[in-house]
Amino acid sequence: MEELIGTYNFWFVGLSIVIAAFASYTALDLGGRVSHSTGWRKKAWLLGGSITMGIGIWSMHFVGMIAFQLPMPMSYDPLLVFLSMLAAFLGSFISLFLVSHRTLTLRRLIGGGIFMGIAIVSMHYIGMVAMEMVTINYDPFYLTLSVLVAILASMTALKLSYELSNRVSSVQLFTLKLASAILMGAAISGMHYIGMTAATFYSMPHAAASHPGTINSTLLAIGIAIFTLLMQSFLIFGTVTDRRLAIQATKLREMAYFDHLTGLSNRRRFIEYLDKYMREERRFAVFFLDLNRFKIINDALGHNAGDLLLKGVSERLRSCIRKGDLVARLGGDEFTIIMSDIQSLNEPTTLAKRVIKALEKPFLINNNELHTTVSIGIAMVPEDGDSSDVIMKHADMAMYASKQRSKSKYYYYSSTIGEKSENRLCEEQQLREGIEQNEFFLEYQPQIDASSNQLIGVESLVRWLRPNGKIKPPNSFIPLAEETALIIPLGKKILDMACRQAKDWSDKGFPTRVSVNLSARQFQSEDIVQVVSSLLEQYQLRPELLELEVTESMTMENIERSILILNEFRRLGVYLSIDDFGTAHSSLRYLKDFPIQQLKIDRSFIREINLDPKTERITSAIIAMGQHLNLETIAEGVETEEQLSFLLNQNCTNIQGFFFSKPISVENIEKRYFQRQTTDIVTPMLQLEALCCAFSCN
Repeated sequence: MEELIGTYNFWFVGLSIVIAAFASYTALDLGGRVSHSTGWRKKAWLLGGSITMGIGIWSMHFVGMIAFQLPMPMSYDPLLVFLSMLAAFLGSFISLFLVSHRTLTLRRLIGGGIFMGIAIVSMHYIGMVAMEMVTINYDPFYLTLSVLVAILASMTALKLSYELSNRVSSVQLFTLKLASAILMGAAISGMHYIGMTAATFYSMPHAAASHPGTINSTLLAIGIAIFTLLMQSFLIFGTVTDRRLAIQATKLREMAYFDHLTGLSNRRRFIEYLDKYMREERRFAVFFLDLNRFKIINDALGHNAGDLLLKGVSERLRSCIRKGDLVARLGGDEFTIIMSDIQSLNEPTTLAKRVIKALEKPFLINNNELHTTVSIGIAMVPEDGDSSDVIMKHADMAMYASKQRSKSKYYYYSSTIGEKSENRLCEEQQLREGIEQNEFFLEYQPQIDASSNQLIGVESLVRWLRPNGKIKPPNSFIPLAEETALIIPLGKKILDMACRQAKDWSDKGFPTRVSVNLSARQFQSEDIVQVVSSLLEQYQLRPELLELEVTESMTMENIERSILILNEFRRLGVYLSIDDFGTAHSSLRYLKDFPIQQLKIDRSFIREINLDPKTERITSAIIAMGQHLNLETIAEGVETEEQLSFLLNQNCTNIQGFFFSKPISVENIEKRYFQRQTTDIVTPMLQLEALCCAFSCN
């Protein structure tokens, strides 16, 4: 046999290296797609990627073989060529399968590198055996070296592919992939050409004869290279498109399942987790959290500061929970936590205390040191409910119980809370039906000029006549009406009844000013001025016969708007009073800016007259201030002759209280005052009756 001396076509050598680098980049890119895909997409990328990547590696080998030109025509056995391609596919499959796992241990890296290297070596040397009409001898040193290079290159490829697959797509990542692909391409090409160096070729007898069925490698070289590059390009394009679609899907999922402001899970994701845990019959705890004072901070500093505070709270909540727990934002300033796999009640208690402590520390927002606390309600599963809706309701009830008892506390749900909440809901429904069915009526407490014992006005006080005949006082339903906003329709009915009654008395020849207390919600409602104006027009009532009482505290919520509303009332001609004066801010500025005509001294001052010298001096100062500001002053809650005597000595003659009369019906007002207007005194019998009622509830 004659030894054959071959030469290299360096154009084909360069082309083989380019193909190797291209195939390496494809492998690195595919590693990310396989590791981040799931289900059928993962299997499709694994199979399709292995075929395409294997063809790329095999093509590099085949073009490298063609680059080595012997002084005779070369042909290859098709079956062996196919087997070499199969070996390339197997090596690609091993690499992609290994990087698809969440972890790549050293043992897996070494084992995978050895198997992948052997597959690549098998591809190379099966391809060499496929050469026909030649025999090949191998140098053991270079043969061994090529195997070692193949294994080391495979281990490096596996490590790089795994590490880069866990990084976020960026320009830096692209640069790393490109540099790594060039190094890997050079290593794979190096293995091939070391293997070629290990080979010595000898011609077989009759080598010049044509061999039927063989493939002319020279004719196919460029075609295979172009096909391979196009296939690799198509695969890379596919991975880029798939990555973009995955990013869009991730963004859509984040929009659907995560709160855009805080990044926490949203209500939908919370409910899905809750439903899942309920189906699995796990023992866990559900926390409902509500920030205290958030509305005050949001209104005072603006929504931007409020948003920054919510972000800060979210970060602290994340730091409090354990791995496996879920924290979510339901909306506004409400958050939830699912504490999974509870072993004892001490665990939810510990978490609640940790959250409270974390939120007690001030937040620095826009150079403002803000303080907020949290009220927490806790419901246990399965003890406190067998469905998601029930558990959420019970945790919410517990949270409100915590808020009512003390701020910055936690409270576990109990059946007592549930009963109270159900009763509250029933009371709300009864109140709603009572408003719709006109079950409310007014009683009137006389306001007397004590210097002449003449009636100067009345204050209207609402009562609720239940279908069972029982009459409920205002303190039993007004707080609920305020809380549920039913005070708005109820307040309109009270104004309507008061205006109708004032008109009736005026038409009878007894024009009497009727006073109505406005609630905070009612005063701040958008249509309050329109409501009053419409009623005055509807009943053709002289506006000075309607007195509206507002408290200091309700005007403080929005001072500018309060001044605007009060000025609108004055333009209508309505009489205005500040009720409970002295119990809130009592700022002289407000007395200057507010267009009021009367101060009502709160009953808490009147009650302590003759008991506390300081109270006497404060009361005297309020009366004197009103006189100097040309404001009418009326004392409410007068019950004793000593109190009346003190007020008269201070020139406060307008009196309201049980000393003269408790709240009474329309008929009694007309009987006692309108039918006896010629009488200048209130009879001792009426005084005695009023004193007997002094300890009754107003």
